[in-house]
Amino acid sequence: MTLLDAKEKTRKLLNDWSEDGTLIVATVGTTKDYTLRMPSLFDIAQKQIATVKKIVKSKRISQYLPDNQLTTAYPFDVVPYTGTEIDYEAVGSLAYNFEVDGAATIKVQEETATDVWTTLTTVTHTTPVGEFTAYNGLITASDTAHSIRLQFTGSYAYNIRNVALWNVAFASASVVPDYAEYIVYAMPTDFWKLNRVFLNGQQLTDDSNVQNPAFYWVDKTSFAVRYDVRGEYTIEYFAYPTTIDDDTLDTYSFEIDMDAEDGVCEYAAAQILLDSNLNKATQYMTQYQNRLYNLDTVVNPAPQQVRQTFFSYSSGSNKLIGRW
Repeated sequence: MTLLDAKEKTRKLLNDWSEDGTLIVATVGTTKDYTLRMPSLFDIAQKQIATVKKIVKSKRISQYLPDNQLTTAYPFDVVPYTGTEIDYEAVGSLAYNFEVDGAATIKVQEETATDVWTTLTTVTHTTPVGEFTAYNGLITASDTAHSIRLQFTGSYAYNIRNVALWNVAFASASVVPDYAEYIVYAMPTDFWKLNRVFLNGQQLTDDSNVQNPAFYWVDKTSFAVRYDVRGEYTIEYFAYPTTIDDDTLDTYSFEIDMDAEDGVCEYAAAQILLDSNLNKATQYMTQYQNRLYNLDTVVNPAPQQVRQTFFSYSSGSNKLIGRW
């Protein structure tokens, strides 16, 4: 049902559709006043109905991140810089990631000859102090067989963490992945409540109470996956419907199921008639409440889908690490 359909149905409930066989113009008099009130009333009703018969959607997160060339030597620990240069080196690196807290200078360098290092990029970090800021980017060396290093230097003490070098080609700097023990993914803006979580089609249980869980919820709208877990997560969730307001187009389609749609018209008619016809208003409100009570609230097993592909990499083992 579209917004225009709902307006017309509600006008018919109000007995404001025609007079003596002639259609009443919707843009004049009390009819216009009714019509102007309807979007907000539809919005209230649809959101209330969605808490009873939930709108089920899903978000997919494909995580298959490349191996960090530094993984075995440099875990996720915080490393303090105290005035002595700190170097992280690997061969043939094509991208980097690191986080710093405090005023810092970081050089991305290529070994163009034995013990001769040429600076390709310099990152100067100044603020904010007291929290880590992530940097990542591409490395364009003169020869992919050369060694690459990240050199942390500067005049003041600061902290370093989550350093990574990758010998994988990325399309642009914007798709270079973050490197951290857990990668955080934002849920869609219409996310209301979690229903279920699947990994590669297998439903998972929440294991956030164990050490190093495969995933956990950072907050209501942020989902964190451990870096070494590879596969496709499906987050099945209950969604808020889109807000209906005065600017919503008449072509908008209601997001609740068909068996609930007429309820928005009954609710709107009841609210409009409260001052002029209390008996009729009570009748429509009773119909609306009965409709809510009798809705089939079984969750649809085939939700709509929103797909997010983070990065695919087809080298190495597909073994999943974690507690399922």
